[in-house]
Amino acid sequence: MQTLTFKQSRPALIALCCLASTACAAPPSSPDLIRLQESLDKWTAAQSTMASNYSYTVRHSSWVGFGHVTKIEVQAGKVVRRSYDEFNSKPRPTLEPRAKPSPLWVETDAQLNSHQQGAPALTVEALYAQCKLVLQQDRAPYQTLYVGYDTRGFLARCFTVDKRIMDDAPHTGVPSFTID
Repeated sequence: MQTLTFKQSRPALIALCCLASTACAAPPSSPDLIRLQESLDKWTAAQSTMASNYSYTVRHSSWVGFGHVTKIEVQAGKVVRRSYDEFNSKPRPTLEPRAKPSPLWVETDAQLNSHQQGAPALTVEALYAQCKLVLQQDRAPYQTLYVGYDTRGFLARCFTVDKRIMDDAPHTGVPSFTID
């Protein structure tokens, strides 16, 4: 099984994720895969009312207070816009705040995924496919799985973390996100 990382965001990854969501014809056997399928069914039903137009936000925060926010917008089932902003929640009283545009950058159309920062420009369906791959992988004893759903039952996170690393351990899979 191939390991996918958060930073991989090229078209090959998207194709792999889409292929993986349809390649497994056998019914899911683990409780996590069953719950994921139920969540995907809810998402598919909700999409018909939204006409596949939605946006979601990926927020990453470091234990020392800095972080970034990526907003991804989808229209007619295709990613059309990705924006990125950084923040520092720790006040810096001795330094003047630097003037910066908000968001720091915006990508559209052919520019999508041209920046290396932030979450990749993927649809929620591709995130579900990525989560399915994470759930199907064998995990080492030092890896912890985090799977979560929002109050509507939609996927909110699905990743593994190496628990041997104390602070800001890198994760593999789908980062925490909020569907707007």
